Amino acid sequence: MRAAITGHLVFSTLHTSDIASSILRLLDMKVPPYLVSDALVGIISQRLVRKLCVHCKDIGSRNECPYCNGTGYSGRTVTYEAIKIDEKHKKIIARNFSIDEFNKYNTSLNHMPLKENALSLVSLGVTSLNEVKKV
Repeated sequence: MRAAITGHLVFSTLHTSDIASSILRLLDMKVPPYLVSDALVGIISQRLVRKLCVHCKDIGSRNECPYCNGTGYSGRTVTYEAIKIDEKHKKIIARNFSIDEFNKYNTSLNHMPLKENALSLVSLGVTSLNEVKKV
């Protein structure tokens, strides 16, 4: 965090379920809220989901599909949510951080949460609802 606030670009990974939980995780790690708000520039939360096999999806017979070995899936794609931390985000983080307030502000910015992004992949026929439920 100190490297980030002194102008260095730092990339890190955290095992969390969404972007708001990433901030909460840093605070739970005893990073002072003012450091978290000063250091963060953006957050990306991502998951890989299996893609529906385009070959057996079209013919309707996945049992015999040589492309996916009958699994119905072939390859993976990403579902994600991303935000750029602005001044209002920083204020929410620096004072008593509230996931509800953070998410409400993101909604006002037309932010698409991870779950909505994943469901859009279902509606586009890229993946299945069962696959999204795993994520």
